[in-house]
Amino acid sequence: MAHILLLHDHSAYTSRSLAAGGLGGTESSVIYLGEALARAGHHVAAANRLAGPVEDPPLAWLPLPLPRGSARADVAIAINQARLLDGVRAKRKVVWLHNPTSLWRQLKRANLTSLWRHRPDAVLLGAYHDRSVPQHLPFARRVTIPHGIGPEFLGATLRPAGAPRVLFASQPYRGLDWLVSLWLRRVFPQVPGAELHVFVPKDDQVTDELGRLERFGIHVRGSIDREALAQEMRQARVMWVAGHKDETFCLAAAEAIASGLPVMTRGTGSLAERVIDGQTGYIRDQEAEFAERAVALLTDDGSWQAMHRAALEAGERQTWDEVARQWQATFPELAGTAP
Repeated sequence: MAHILLLHDHSAYTSRSLAAGGLGGTESSVIYLGEALARAGHHVAAANRLAGPVEDPPLAWLPLPLPRGSARADVAIAINQARLLDGVRAKRKVVWLHNPTSLWRQLKRANLTSLWRHRPDAVLLGAYHDRSVPQHLPFARRVTIPHGIGPEFLGATLRPAGAPRVLFASQPYRGLDWLVSLWLRRVFPQVPGAELHVFVPKDDQVTDELGRLERFGIHVRGSIDREALAQEMRQARVMWVAGHKDETFCLAAAEAIASGLPVMTRGTGSLAERVIDGQTGYIRDQEAEFAERAVALLTDDGSWQAMHRAALEAGERQTWDEVARQWQATFPELAGTAP
């Protein structure tokens, strides 16, 4: 059994937060991986901005900063920031990157000195993510381990096309304005009964103006838990994800396709890795082409059914237990226990 420490200087959350909603992809992935490693027989502790220790098995949840001398582990995994490894005694130190980075960003966030001091391994999420991280940053080595799919989003079966409903489930700054503009000008006028349901990690992330557009089929739903989001995906017709240069994996798109929900995207960032154009969704960067394909998916049941079937067959199916096995295979300190 290895002792594993996950460090995330972001928000305050525990495993119970999955059922409460309000989590972004990074927080949920920390929970999913931590629980999978615990199921594999390891002792896992996770520290973030909690006010104090929280009992929420199978993980031990701790507040940052950790008391001096208490941060010891076989493997210490810092989320995005190498400075979280300062003061940590560990056989293996890892930075699990979830965003693009640069020399300037590392310097601005006071991570560069810590990178040189610890020379940690870097765990990346895919090819686009790897290209976005400069080779000259002083990581000991770089390992690519894609995210897994949560159990809520697996097990979907073939279903009828259903009503013309579109989902958006991402950070608003990642293309929501572009999608809403396209909806109002090009899609809703052609499909007046269609609905665009907007889900965001935090309820206060959307403007009051957007909330006043229900007469145009736009429904601001705010934050919901993972199980509820999985149910929404199994009732919708398509997910829209514009894409963004900060999108290094797009868990929402992977979960949608695993649920049989086609995804439409501009392909920015890692979205071109998530969507097989013409099979599990469409990659269209031009407004006119995006709108044309969007209208077709909302109105042509046969076209939608073929793409729905392809998504179920070709979507990513890697579970978080399989992700945990990749971590164990990559880091010798974890190799003593197999899930």
